[in-house]
Amino acid sequence: MAFVKAQFGSVEAPKQIEVWDDLQRSKVGKVTKPDIRAKLLAEQRKG
Repeated sequence: MAFVKAQFGSVEAPKQIEVWDDLQRSKVGKVTKPDIRAKLLAEQRKG
């Protein structure tokens, strides 16, 4: 995170970074952003 803040500044740097082993993809091979968004919202609601 320190590297990113040094490159972009503290305002533009992300507050957190999550690393996932795999991402859900459509039949075409694109990442399905609505599914990822729903998963993140569900995790936020848990705690």
